[in-house]
This record gives sequence, C-alpha cells and structure tokens, in this order.
Amino acid sequence: MHKKIELISKRNSVFRVLIDGRTVIRKEFTNEEDMLKELKYLNALAGTKCKTPKIEEIEDKTIIMEDLGEINLLDWFEELEKIGSDNGIKELIEKLVAWYESFYDVLHSKLGGKWQKYDVNFRNFIIVDDEIYGIDFEQTQEGNCEEDIGKIAAFALMYNPENTDWKKHFVSILIKMFSERFNIPSDIIITAMKKELHNMEIRRNNQI
Repeated sequence: MHKKIELISKRNSVFRVLIDGRTVIRKEFTNEEDMLKELKYLNALAGTKCKTPKIEEIEDKTIIMEDLGEINLLDWFEELEKIGSDNGIKELIEKLVAWYESFYDVLHSKLGGKWQKYDVNFRNFIIVDDEIYGIDFEQTQEGNCEEDIGKIAAFALMYNPENTDWKKHFVSILIKMFSERFNIPSDIIITAMKKELHNMEIRRNNQI
C-alpha cells in the first residue's frame, strides 16, 4: 500500500488506495450487517445490465472494489446547470432512468419483490465513459420505486444553490420521464418528492 486518500462518506470509512501502480476503493464498514447487505446486492447485480463496481477482495468488515474514477452524477448535474440550457438534461435523465430500470428488473428477477435503492445521493452514481454506475447499496430495501424517484427529484432540487429555476425545470423533466418509463402517475411521484423534502427539513432542524 503506497497511498491512501479518504473519500466522502457519512456512514463508513472509504478510501482510494494506490497498490502496485493501480488504485482500488477500500470501504471499511462500521458494522458487519451493513457490509453483508452491501455484498448481497453487489453480488446480485454483478455481471448484469445494471452497472456496478466489481468486488476484488473481502476482508474483516471491509470490501475492496474496483476504482471507477472520480466523476459522479452530481458533477455532471452541476456542470449542466452552469451551462444553463436544456442541452444534456434529457441525456442525463435517460441514463439515470435506464440504470434504475435495470436495477429494479435485476433485483426483482433474482430476489423477487419490489426494491428501492433508497440512498439516491447523486454522489453515489459514478460516470464512466458516459455510462452511469451505481455504488453504495447498504441501505437498499424492499419498497415501491416511486419513493426512490421522489427522493431523486427532492435531492435534485436541494443541491446548492437550492430551488433554482433551472433545477425546477430539470425536476419537471425528470418526473415526466420517470413517470412515462415506469407507468406511474406524476402526482404520485410529486407526493413522494414532497414527503422527502419534508423529511429533509426535519433532518436539518434536528442538526441545528
């Protein structure tokens, strides 16, 4: 091990580690249960149309994965807002819709039932060669997809600067595209979005 850089993570310790001239991601879990959940979903999604990092090694409460790079969905999202036009919005959302569609399909086919990724933070999607890869599955759980979609819309609105006209426009397109692909009425997604915005406000107030 030659170099170790800590990455942003609220729940665990995550590092980019340089070993023998190549980098890997080392995710050290605070408890074994979270690690086992992460392994369950990474293994279920491995080698499928749903793009995720490959597991390279497993140690005590630690998963070592391939390094997908530093460009994440939030970077792409923020760059589009800087440009300030519609260019690229539908492409980003279409790729996100496609990733979620494959995520739901694969888990349903392998595990049955309906699933939520739950943790929809845009930093948990890495961009590799213009394709979206999902990371961080320890909070994945059974549930309806409209709650995931509502969370995505809420997160999009609340990234700094919050509730800009561009973000509201982005979210309106996002809701429409997800609604059409998953055949969910837009008002159900909007209700889920409002619920998540309310939960965000509660979390913020509790931190004061």
